[in-house]
Amino acid sequence: MTLGRAYPHQPIISIAIDLSIAHVARQSCGILSIYRHRAGVFDPAQKKAANGAILAVNLWFCLWNIETHREVEPMLVAISPRLSLLLWMAAGTLAVAALVRAAGAFRARPSPPGLPELAVFGTALALFHPFLWIADSARATFAMLLAHYLQYLGLVWLLHRRKFTEPSGSAPQLALRRLARSLGLLLPALAGIGLGFFLLKELMTRVGYLPVFEAFYLLVAFLHFYVDGLFWAFRDPHVRRSIGPYLMQGAPRAAS
Repeated sequence: MTLGRAYPHQPIISIAIDLSIAHVARQSCGILSIYRHRAGVFDPAQKKAANGAILAVNLWFCLWNIETHREVEPMLVAISPRLSLLLWMAAGTLAVAALVRAAGAFRARPSPPGLPELAVFGTALALFHPFLWIADSARATFAMLLAHYLQYLGLVWLLHRRKFTEPSGSAPQLALRRLARSLGLLLPALAGIGLGFFLLKELMTRVGYLPVFEAFYLLVAFLHFYVDGLFWAFRDPHVRRSIGPYLMQGAPRAAS
C-alpha cells in the first residue's frame, strides 16, 4: 500500500498488491494437496472442493473490514455506497456453499480424511482470521502474512532437510544441510535475518526514507511471487522430478 502512495497510479498498484493475497491462499491449497496425496487420494473432485472452500473462505475474510481499506473503499463507494456490504454478503454465501461442498466431498471418500489433512485444511481456512478482529485492512494483512511466512519457512525447511542428507556438495548445499538439521543454528539464523530487516527499517525511518524501504521489500515480495511460480510449479515435469519426491515421501502411488 505504501508503494502505491509513493508512486503514481496508486489505485492500480494498491489493487495489484492486494490481489497478491491470492498467492497466500493458493499456497495453502498446494500444501493441502501434499497431505491429500499422502493419504492416497488423487480424485480431482476432492482437490476442486477443498481448494474452492479455502479460496472462498479466505476471500470472505478479506472483505470483512473492507471499508477500512483506504485505497479500495473509495472506489467501491464511487460505484455504490452499499457495494462493500453486497460484496461481503455475496462472498459469505459463496464461502458457506463451498464449505458444504467440501464437507460432502470428504464424506464421499471410501475412508474419512485423517487428522493431519483435516488440520491443514482447518489451518488454511483460519489463516485469514486477523481480518475478523483487526478493524484495519493494512494491519490485518500484516498479521495474516506472519502466519504465511511461518508456513512457507516450514515447507522450505522440510524440503532442505530431506534433500540435503549427504555430507557433500557445494558450499551453499552444505550450509543448507547444517541449517536444516540443527535448530540451534536455524532459529538464530532466522532471528538474525528478521532483526536485521527490523533494524534496517528503523534506520531508514530515522533518516526519512521509510517509503524507499517499504518499496524495496514490496518489490522483493513481488519477486518472491514470480519465483514461486517457477520453483513450485508441479505441473512442470522437471519440478515434479526434482522436488516432488522429497515432499511426497511415503505417499501411496496412484493406481495405474
